[in-house]
Amino acid sequence: MSSCASRDLRSLRPCVVSANSEQLNILPAEDIDLLFMIDNSGSMQEEQEALQREIGRMVQTLIDQDEIDALIATSPELEGARAVKRLRVGAISSDIGVAGFGADLTPQEVQQYLENQTLNNYGIVNCGIKLDGVGGIEVDAERARRGDMGVINRVSVVASVPDSNGDPVPCPASYPDFLFFDVEEDQNIGGFAADVSCTAMLGITGCGFEMQLESVLLAVTPSDSEAVAFAEVHGGRGVADLPYPEGNAGFFREDAILAIIMITDEDDCSTAEPHVFKGNSDELVSLDDPILQSTGQPFRVNTRCTAKYVNKKGEPTEPLYPIERYVNGLLAAKPANRLIFAGIVGVPNDGSVNADEQIQGVEGFDSILSHPEMQVREHVRDEGGVLVWDTIPGETTSDFVVPACYRCLDSNGSERDIEHFQECNNAGDDLQYAVPADRIVRVARGLREAGAIALVQTICTDDFSDAVTNILKAIIQQTKPSCLRRALNRDALGQVPCNFFETLPEGMKCEDLADEGRDPEPYSVSEDGIETCRLLQLVPTEDERAAGQYPQGQGWFYDDYTVETIEEQCAHLDVKAAVRLANITPTPGAQVRIDCLQPTQAEKNVNSPCANDAACTFDDPDQLEQFLVDWNLSSERYSVGGEQPMFCDLESNTCQIGCESSSDCPGSMTCVGEGRKLCIDPTCSVR
Repeated sequence: MSSCASRDLRSLRPCVVSANSEQLNILPAEDIDLLFMIDNSGSMQEEQEALQREIGRMVQTLIDQDEIDALIATSPELEGARAVKRLRVGAISSDIGVAGFGADLTPQEVQQYLENQTLNNYGIVNCGIKLDGVGGIEVDAERARRGDMGVINRVSVVASVPDSNGDPVPCPASYPDFLFFDVEEDQNIGGFAADVSCTAMLGITGCGFEMQLESVLLAVTPSDSEAVAFAEVHGGRGVADLPYPEGNAGFFREDAILAIIMITDEDDCSTAEPHVFKGNSDELVSLDDPILQSTGQPFRVNTRCTAKYVNKKGEPTEPLYPIERYVNGLLAAKPANRLIFAGIVGVPNDGSVNADEQIQGVEGFDSILSHPEMQVREHVRDEGGVLVWDTIPGETTSDFVVPACYRCLDSNGSERDIEHFQECNNAGDDLQYAVPADRIVRVARGLREAGAIALVQTICTDDFSDAVTNILKAIIQQTKPSCLRRALNRDALGQVPCNFFETLPEGMKCEDLADEGRDPEPYSVSEDGIETCRLLQLVPTEDERAAGQYPQGQGWFYDDYTVETIEEQCAHLDVKAAVRLANITPTPGAQVRIDCLQPTQAEKNVNSPCANDAACTFDDPDQLEQFLVDWNLSSERYSVGGEQPMFCDLESNTCQIGCESSSDCPGSMTCVGEGRKLCIDPTCSVR
């Protein structure tokens, strides 16, 4: 004979809590240093005009809460984002010379090369050689060596910029200081945006051999840095802390987020090797030079930076700096969790470049790099077994890399739909294109892999609005404070049911941070050996809460009481609570998250918050009946005014079903505890 439980053993709700995991901005971006790297070579006229139409909007959005709220309306994931309080904006060029090549030429030698129509074989106009338009020639040795050297521009190249109504706003000839906006100062937002446009339009007289990455690295690296070595031809040091006009002292702030935005239609050609810039160098010889039709001799202009070289000994050599130089160098200048790297560059404009995929991880960059149009290929054709350079419409020189993207404009300036860029050959057609930004995208990928925010968008468009909006969203996302979506329950000890995790950069160990508020034992270790640490939770005392002070000790705490949270960062939200660090800082390059187990609803139920038994007592017979049905409890045992199914567990400050033995508990829940026992399901308990 067997006995059976008296209640129906139908499926039960095991719990009414939910696991909530959030990525946090523990240090929200109130200060941003925004650095533009703008290609100022001769092919960038239309692109700079497109940038000019958007750069003011970008800057104004960052510092104007009304503009941010308008963006939030169309991008709900930005909810909680705040205007930047202090913004600095600067622009550098892609021109840092040609590693000194041509610096030793005399005007007579230049004239001879001009007469022989082989100037481009020895030096490039605007790369140390200047023509005055009336036959005069000047060799600027310093410009051939250093160019603009990554120094932020403070001189207006354009006479005026349009305001929001399209009316011209005059540009001052120069600015006495870097451009900065402070919300606490009496500054005009529109005027500041116009000033940024004036200094960011760099013109198109820069060197056509762009060293975009080296220019950025020079700009952000202090002169005494031991993390990066610079060639003597480039000054032998970074310029971040050198006084103007030699450098950028006073621009970069240690506690600010650094956002780097690159605008260029060429890939990076950063090198300290001057022989790259001589087509028929005795030092470097291309392994695969096609034959130039007009001369029948090996010759390169546009493809010098992508050629495969050997040295005098016949050994393969790579004259360009490695990608790792820029990934490591930028991370040395700014930790990954305070770095944003974006670009409007040569990537396909066929809709395949997805901003969200890049924000989420390296897979988005892998997709771009594997795109057929991103493969670096020389534009040649086979004539009887001999490779010769093929033509590109509108170009006067002959050697080219196949474009990653292009646009064909007719004589009226309207875009014409074509299947291949070589079809852009009607009278009046204007082919605009960009070569694969392979090196720049690889740097972006490396930085994203290290934990920085990285994003690239196509430059082959007449309107940068979508690209700028996507970059804006990536930046604004970092201004969201660590406000929580739901309030949390404190237990009897004052703690909340959460774990704060920090996934460390490769090579770092939790035990090395044991004296900085971390558990020395890693919470988890990935297959690659990456450790995730659990930070220690602190509980503020009553006196600290009353005074609005952070708790003593090192670790993290739940903040629902400081002025910083209630009246400032979370004041605009329904839930005015945040997670903060006390007496420690995030590990540079680490990713942080908080995992919480919290009731999903405020009604009386298992795990709902309480301070005493009254909060768990049913006064409404209908509510009690529904609870008993939901949890499959006996209606004969419990009643309003009689025995109640739940009590307030003061260890967790949550309502729990009382019991004397496990037979009193629903489903697979078990009866535990001493004194007042309760039913728990260990798989979802907040205890």
